[in-house]
Amino acid sequence: MEGREEACRRNAVSMDAFSSSSSCSHRRRAYSSASARIANSGLSPGVSWRSIHLLFAVVVFGGPAQQALASNCDRASSSLVGDLESNPKVVKAGKGSSVWRFSPIKEDFTIVVTPTNVTMDPDMRLFTATSADGDGCKPSLSSQEIGSDYMLVDSSLAKNSSATWFFLMIACRDVACEYHLAFSKIQKDDWQELKAGEDKSGIAYHGNPSHFVFECDEECRRGITAGSNERVTFSAWPRDASSAEHITLLVRKGSIPTTDSQQHLQATRGWFSGEVVSTVIEPATYYITVLKRHSMTPIPFVLSVKLPQTLEKLQLGKPTFGSVA
Repeated sequence: MEGREEACRRNAVSMDAFSSSSSCSHRRRAYSSASARIANSGLSPGVSWRSIHLLFAVVVFGGPAQQALASNCDRASSSLVGDLESNPKVVKAGKGSSVWRFSPIKEDFTIVVTPTNVTMDPDMRLFTATSADGDGCKPSLSSQEIGSDYMLVDSSLAKNSSATWFFLMIACRDVACEYHLAFSKIQKDDWQELKAGEDKSGIAYHGNPSHFVFECDEECRRGITAGSNERVTFSAWPRDASSAEHITLLVRKGSIPTTDSQQHLQATRGWFSGEVVSTVIEPATYYITVLKRHSMTPIPFVLSVKLPQTLEKLQLGKPTFGSVA
């Protein structure tokens, strides 16, 4: 445990300079509220595997940070990603906690880190360095989720911060942690339209999230009763009910979701390694991303969106997945 706490102190930034969602005691979705609430609740280990995971995260990342921000932006000890400006996608293989550096580009792009198996859980933190900072840097973004992490880097970030370099810190709880790292520019045709009551099939690949968009149109709005709490339900499931692989369902109203705890609606684990998001429906555009949680094996999946008035079609001999809100 002392070794893990020391690793945390080496990798973490000062509590004053970094928000709680990005510090050692960061918040993590894991089908519950913030980790701070779990840590303070008095729950003993063994309540459930979800609680154990959250409490473990607090123990491993919970010590006071003593090292200056400059340690996260050390050009000599970081690895150069490559030319993101002229390449639509750049992939790297990593092992253990490490720092990657790259130059800002003029377009929005995403970063996905996928662990090679279910026992590994890397986290991402992005720092910006400017000429005014000298050797120092500033924390900008954080994505910490069970399994894969997904980060959106808006082009305005570099412009507003006058960044000369980005430094991406990958923090592993296990020194043997191995992962796939993918940097991709956002393409307009990446987003598939999803209609209420429709089942959309896809394949989740490591480093390549699947994107969908659902518009609450006139038909959708007619089903909304003023003052009611009617809900819309998004569900994603592996097509193979016996699959041990897991997917992550990210849904956000009005903006692209990420694995930052503040940038997606809370999901609930469903049967057969699926996930469900249910929320009070509003006239809005919902953005949905399906992310492969771990390993390099592709996962065929089904994504659906259901409104209160949606009629479910059942087929003999074929399982139908859904949820009751």
